[in-house]
Amino acid sequence: MVSLVKSGGQPTITERREAAARERLGGLEADPVIASVLARFPGAQIVAVRGKDVEAAQSPPLADADIGYNDEPDPEDD
Repeated sequence: MVSLVKSGGQPTITERREAAARERLGGLEADPVIASVLARFPGAQIVAVRGKDVEAAQSPPLADADIGYNDEPDPEDD
């Protein structure tokens, strides 16, 4: 059942997500390392926050990655 009221109630899902994101950013900006980086680069801002679990899910494992190393100079660079 849904009822309409003029005041009160719980925050919407979007409002809760935005509040959580603001809280997460506020915590990051209080970190001394991040605060020093933001101070060093005026106008810089945090635009995305990803956790290690998200990064791990988005990137392929190293064993499956196509990784190569060649320490020989490129002949075209001469």
